[in-house]
Amino acid sequence: MDRQELLSNVAKLMNTQKLGVLATVGTPYPYTSLMTFAATDDLRQIIFATLRKTTKYSNMVANKYVSLLVDCALNKIDDLKKAVAVTVLGKVAEAGNGAREVYRALLLKKNPELVAFLKESECTIMVLAVDKYVYVDSFQHVTEINME
Repeated sequence: MDRQELLSNVAKLMNTQKLGVLATVGTPYPYTSLMTFAATDDLRQIIFATLRKTTKYSNMVANKYVSLLVDCALNKIDDLKKAVAVTVLGKVAEAGNGAREVYRALLLKKNPELVAFLKESECTIMVLAVDKYVYVDSFQHVTEINME
């Protein structure tokens, strides 16, 4: 599979799946959170929202390196061979004021149910700058796509 086909497969997964598992660096353990997200068209950024009073937010402020796992598994034994998973590796930061509304619109286009959540005073929009995608299919076939 060439780079363009891989990126097309990643885009399909990122655009069709609503949820992913965000992993942050905690103390002493890694910390995971189920998240809604949206990817930019060029796949270089993943956008999500969180409240500032959360453990995940504190972890991201302390250490900007995160990963996000997105898959199409249906919790069936056949998933071992059929499911596809993508791990997104990168660095996260709060969206700047200039881009905040653009990212908010992107999130709402994919996740309209976030309207009330995004209006909360403690809610912030986070931008994951993608360094690499790790694409896994056929249970053990792993391909990395560098985005830097």
